[in-house]
Amino acid sequence: MMGTSRSVFGGEVKAVRAYVTNFRGDGISVIDVPGGRLDGHIETGSKPHGVAMSPAGDAVFDSNEGDGTLSIIYPHTNRIQTSDPYDGGGAGPNQLAVGAVLVEATSPSFDQLSE
Repeated sequence: MMGTSRSVFGGEVKAVRAYVTNFRGDGISVIDVPGGRLDGHIETGSKPHGVAMSPAGDAVFDSNEGDGTLSIIYPHTNRIQTSDPYDGGGAGPNQLAVGAVLVEATSPSFDQLSE
């Protein structure tokens, strides 16, 4: 279903692509939402788990649990800008949340998080 919705950041948003992690694989599937078909594959790292888009829509963030990295993807080209190691106190990155300024990866155990 294709539609227009109101963004919490203001303005209207139309879904053009969906980014879906392939945990048993090595990357993200890019789905053409209006066409309902696979548009591509981005190799990010081992066991990609969490994915989120920046509020401005200019970056896609991916946590790769298997190799302990965080990837930043340009959605306009579907190419990786960077993949950096994440030290989560022994646990790989599992999910992530994106704010206007901060990208934070969370580990599977809440007692490992710090303020």
